Amino acid sequence: MQRAVIAGLAVIGLLGLAPAAQDGANTNVNWYSITNVDYYPNKAKDALKIVYDHFVPAAQTAGMDGLRLFEYATGGEWDLTVIFPMKEGPAEMEWENSPEDVAWMKAIAEKLGGMEEFEELMGEYLSMVKRYDRHIARERTDWMETKTPRR
Repeated sequence: MQRAVIAGLAVIGLLGLAPAAQDGANTNVNWYSITNVDYYPNKAKDALKIVYDHFVPAAQTAGMDGLRLFEYATGGEWDLTVIFPMKEGPAEMEWENSPEDVAWMKAIAEKLGGMEEFEELMGEYLSMVKRYDRHIARERTDWMETKTPRR
C-alpha cells in the first residue's frame, strides 16, 4: 500500500504554479520533488488517463498546489516527469504519509466509493509502471537578483 501511495503521489507531483515554501535556513531556496515515470510499452495512454481522471483532481481537492506534469513527446528514457513543491522543504521526507497524502487518498477513495476501490485503482496504475525514480531538487532564487548563480 505504501508503495502505491508513493508511486501515485510521485505521479501526482502535478498541479498549479504556486512556489514552494522557503527553506528556513535560506529564504532564497525552493524545494521540489521530481519523479520520472516509465510505463510499459503501450500502457502510457491508459496510465495517463488514470493520472488525469483521478490523481490530478484528487490533488486539487487535497490542496496540493504547484503540481506540474511533463509528458515527453520525443521519446526517450521517461514517459512522464512529475514535479511538485515541497512546501516544508526537506522536512517533508520525514512523513510516512503527510496530511496532504492522506487528503489525496481520501479524495480518490470518496470519488470511487471507498478505500478498497482506491487500492484497486492504485494496483491497476502500478501494473502499468515499469519503473520510476524520485529526486529532491532545490531552486536557488538569489541568482535572479545577482545575475550570477551561487554554488
